[in-house]
Formats: sequence, structure tokens, C-alpha cells
Amino acid sequence: FVDLMKVYCFEQYGEKKMLDVVAKAFGLAGKETEGGISGKDFHKFWLSDDSANRELAVKYLKQDVTLVAEVAQRMGVV
Repeated sequence: FVDLMKVYCFEQYGEKKMLDVVAKAFGLAGKETEGGISGKDFHKFWLSDDSANRELAVKYLKQDVTLVAEVAQRMGVV
């Protein structure tokens, strides 16, 4: 297991970079915000009784996993 944030922050304690910013720096499209979902609002979509909101939450998570993998490949970590 590799904590990719530690790698792209050069292990500087307390330093955090947004995945979207890092992805764009590596020439990737970055995070899409379809349906207005963001990390800070994810829980609202996930806990919603509305199936469309739940689908947006799942799509958001899948995009995160895919984007992290793409950044890791660009960095040569995997």
C-alpha cells in the first residue's frame, strides 16, 4: 500500500494537496463534479433516500479510485 498523498506532498507533515490539482498538474482531466457532488457533500448524497443521489455518490467514488490510479501511474509509483 502506498499513500499517494504522502508521495506527492514529499512527506511534508501536515501538507495536503487536492487530488484534482495534482491530477491536472500531471495532464489529467481532474475531477468532474457532475450533479454538484464534492468531497465535502459526499455524505449527503451517500445517505440520501434518493437513488439518483446514491448513484452520483458511487460514481464520485469510482472516479476517485480511477483518478488516484492514473496519478500513481504518471508518477511511476505503480
